[in-house]
Amino acid sequence: MENNNNQIGGTNLIVEIDKSLFVRWKNNAGCILPQQWVFGDLGPECEPIDVYNCFLCDDIIKTIVIETNRQALKYKPNWTNTNEVEIKNFLAIVMYTGLVSYPKISDYWSRQPLFYNTFIPKIMPRNRFQELLRFFHVSDNDTIVYGDRLGKIQPLVGCCIFTTINNQIIGI
Repeated sequence: MENNNNQIGGTNLIVEIDKSLFVRWKNNAGCILPQQWVFGDLGPECEPIDVYNCFLCDDIIKTIVIETNRQALKYKPNWTNTNEVEIKNFLAIVMYTGLVSYPKISDYWSRQPLFYNTFIPKIMPRNRFQELLRFFHVSDNDTIVYGDRLGKIQPLVGCCIFTTINNQIIGI
């Protein structure tokens, strides 16, 4: 059998993994424990918002704010600028709409008994959500290189790649 001595983490960086976190041995038989994730400096007590904040860091949120405001001002001169809190609320609603499906986006703000939702209207008015959805941008269209298929989402992709490279992700 060939001995493979590749180091995890790259040149001059040794990463030690405590296998007891993932596998318990009894009678020389491996037993898989419930799924556990180790992500960068986050431990088992971390909350889902901690993992979310690792991927959607403050830099990307600020970029979304700047580019969304830039795009909106091109088409709507009386645009009320958005901010980091509003974009985070907007993204929370977008994620919620992916989990709870209604026929139309406006149904999340409906007062009809079939669609009544107390969560979404407290976060943001329907018209403001639809404005943000219309003008949501991650990059400046004027600086995108012709033929770059990822140009419109390049800052988001770059942030995700940076986060993945700089954090060790382990899961069973």
